[in-house]
Amino acid sequence: MNRASGSNVEGYTDIDSDKNFPYKKDFSIKFDIEIYKMKESGELNEIINRFVNHDLSE
Repeated sequence: MNRASGSNVEGYTDIDSDKNFPYKKDFSIKFDIEIYKMKESGELNEIINRFVNHDLSE
């Protein structure tokens, strides 16, 4: 791992993520497809609205 630093942020980056996470690309594609389906069906909006429009006085 290489150490990376930004303005006030320090962290580590994995330069060989393809080797260390070979399933990453496949997972990312499947995840995007499922999010797209949820968006198209309105399910994602329902989930968001449950939290955004939540009555805090309950």
